[in-house]
Amino acid sequence: MSELRQDPTTGAWVAIAHERAGRQGALHHPPQPAPAGGGHAAPSNCPFCVGAEGETPREIARLRLPGDALPWRVRVVPNRYPAFSPQAGQAAQAARAPQPDPPFVRMLGRGHHEVVVETPRHGHPFWDFAPEHAALVLQAWQQRYRVLAGEEGVAAVVVFKNHGAQAGASLAHAHSQIVAVPVVPQRLALKQALAREHAGRTGRSLYAAVLEGERAAGLRIVLESPRLAAFAPYASRWPYETWLLPCDLETPFESLAPERLAELAVACQRLLRAIRRVEGELAFNLLLSTPPLRAAGAARYPWHLELLPRFVQPGGFELTTELMINPVPPELCAERLRQALAEEEAPG
Repeated sequence: MSELRQDPTTGAWVAIAHERAGRQGALHHPPQPAPAGGGHAAPSNCPFCVGAEGETPREIARLRLPGDALPWRVRVVPNRYPAFSPQAGQAAQAARAPQPDPPFVRMLGRGHHEVVVETPRHGHPFWDFAPEHAALVLQAWQQRYRVLAGEEGVAAVVVFKNHGAQAGASLAHAHSQIVAVPVVPQRLALKQALAREHAGRTGRSLYAAVLEGERAAGLRIVLESPRLAAFAPYASRWPYETWLLPCDLETPFESLAPERLAELAVACQRLLRAIRRVEGELAFNLLLSTPPLRAAGAARYPWHLELLPRFVQPGGFELTTELMINPVPPELCAERLRQALAEEEAPG
């Protein structure tokens, strides 16, 4: 089972998850050919393909489309190599060693780690899904978020998608992950604290101010509807980093209506296709950022999606200082993406 250890010099938590050393590509990611056209043939050992359901841990949920001829369109299964596990709580009384004295603090990695298998088809990327299929993936996120957020001892639920070895994906088959953790991750805690401080000082949401500022500037907005805005953040960490922020900042992710999930899914697909149109094949991380559970002032921190293409890798300077160097201004990225979206919509 995993163990959480707190860095006494920064306060950050680190998961020591030795069981994950057995997963494919744990230390060295194997090459993953990019899907082209109809995709590439599935390897015989892919556990996420239709017909290989017995190769995964016992299924938690499956979702289908109305009238679907397929046995499933989206599946949710426990991660075979979990970073966090409910069994850690059962073993709390049988920890390997007593709690060390300060400054060293640790706790068992109690939580949940699930995989959302997004499609039965190998080599079928998310941006090519039919719109209703893409929406079904987000419905799976929402359903499992609701369940895991209600579990005892869960402080935050993290939803993310890794695509490509450069972004941390160890399997090429389209999938995403949901992790329920017993601590609030440091970056999430910082973002929540800044949102709470801004609300206390100004009486309004920090994210409402960000959205208002981006609209006023106009330079970094990529696409916008009455319910959703996508923009390249003012201080983008990565080239083509794009955030999707709801215009209604009060409705939590777990309460979004199906039509809003569908709109969000299509916006993600359009952005991914636009980035590929500009830069070609890409690896990326797609992160759902939601407030800590049961935290004071959580309503001031709205859910949002962060799309992080991984064209560059952090080096020694970034790792030492946590000061990212972005070689492409977000204004230029937004301009290129707007043009790519316009070309996609153009007839012919």
